[in-house]
Amino acid sequence: MATLSRPIVDSHWQESATAELRAGLGSVRMWAMLAHFDVVSRYRRTAIGPFWQTLTLAIFVGSLGFVYSALFNMEVSTYVPFLTASLLPWLFISTIINEGCTVFVEGEPIIKNTRVPLSMFAFRVTLRNFIVLLHNLPVLVLVLLILGSPVGWPVLLAPLGLVLILINAPWVVLVLGLLTTRFRDIQQLVAILLQVTFLVTPIMWSPALLGGGRAFIAELNPLHHFLEVFRAPVLGAVPAALSYGVVLITTLVGWTGALALFRRYRSRVAYWL
Repeated sequence: MATLSRPIVDSHWQESATAELRAGLGSVRMWAMLAHFDVVSRYRRTAIGPFWQTLTLAIFVGSLGFVYSALFNMEVSTYVPFLTASLLPWLFISTIINEGCTVFVEGEPIIKNTRVPLSMFAFRVTLRNFIVLLHNLPVLVLVLLILGSPVGWPVLLAPLGLVLILINAPWVVLVLGLLTTRFRDIQQLVAILLQVTFLVTPIMWSPALLGGGRAFIAELNPLHHFLEVFRAPVLGAVPAALSYGVVLITTLVGWTGALALFRRYRSRVAYWL
């Protein structure tokens, strides 16, 4: 880790928020190394390493899938693929939100001792959770194969859905990282809101259960649309244009707001730590 004592990029990255963002992207070797180290250290001295996450997801889907399919009066072959395709992106999104709150606090030793672009830490969190997502992906493949779920050409749109989710992850981390570094109570508030959001977002239950007159309740939830751009193709359907529209608008507004916030307050992070 001796390289941490040297500047990662030229000092010009401090000129603007967009320049710092480019510098963060340019230091890909550094944040990729840190992300890999995070995953390895988290499961050090375990027999199957990060595949514990895979096993946990498999047990969760296998146990709750049969129970909730009965509660919702849905076929197991329909409900379990829906549940798995919902949980996969949700686990990524919720972990990104949780870890985004502590991203700069976690990186305090580096931030206070080395001049690096702060955006590098957002990419680090995004990559390490994407690695975990890839470890969970076999669970979804096995569910589809075992239950004989039909897979049509819309599945080709699933990678696009993942890309759209990934593009949004860094700005979420930057915003939550800045706010929580200044106001530490936000981490507790976010944890509570995530628990509520899990219940009101169509993850454990299908939007079809709301009925035609109340389906708009799910459509008002932006997270539903982020899940849908990945979930619908996996289940053999083309995501609604509304879902793509909400995701794209959220991406534009989110990055615009994040850059404005980052431009104004990034220089204060080291003093808030």
